Amino acid sequence: MNEKELILNELRGFVDSSLKRMNSLLNEETTKLYWGIGKFISDESKMKVFGDSYIGIIAEDLQNRYPQIKGF
Repeated sequence: MNEKELILNELRGFVDSSLKRMNSLLNEETTKLYWGIGKFISDESKMKVFGDSYIGIIAEDLQNRYPQIKGF
């Protein structure tokens, strides 16, 4: 391997490592988000603040407010 290829491989390693860490952090935060939402909805459902259709109301609002996030 020549010097140029060694340098490029090293830089690619930096990028690859960073991407793996970013994906791991993103997955962790996504899990925390969905868990937190689920716990909140579960706790609130006991008080029936929104009535029988509260999950639909919450889902529609979150989908409209955050269209870039899937899963609501």
